[in-house]
Amino acid sequence: MENMENKENPDNTKKSGPIRDEKGRWQKGAPSPNPAGRPADGQSWQAIIREISQMTPEEIAAMVGKDNDLGRAFLQLPRKVQMKKLMIARVFTALMFEPNSSLLSVIMDRDEGKVKDHIEHSGVVTWAEFVKNADAETSDK
Repeated sequence: MENMENKENPDNTKKSGPIRDEKGRWQKGAPSPNPAGRPADGQSWQAIIREISQMTPEEIAAMVGKDNDLGRAFLQLPRKVQMKKLMIARVFTALMFEPNSSLLSVIMDRDEGKVKDHIEHSGVVTWAEFVKNADAETSDK
């Protein structure tokens, strides 16, 4: 809530001169573009996803409330298994009964790493030649 109050502060609208140099770099001593900093632990998407994926369905049901549809749905799942394991089991079940090449690729890339693309070339290509060839290919389509 403090940030909302600060936006209404007229001092925040004053221009204090250029904050970037001629090359676009942030000038030392200029006011921060992100004065609040990164979100505190537990508030970022990554931290929330990590926290909830490590919980059991019973813990999630307690968090969201057991007397609503969402809480009741979590209570239908095995209670002593982490959500991330249940989710992966569900993905594998989906792949068995409703094959999906995109989902399979994502799982395989996660497990075995992405397949490397091999690019063949002969000689040195300048940037100008590369752009010219790309433009020619685009205009042919």
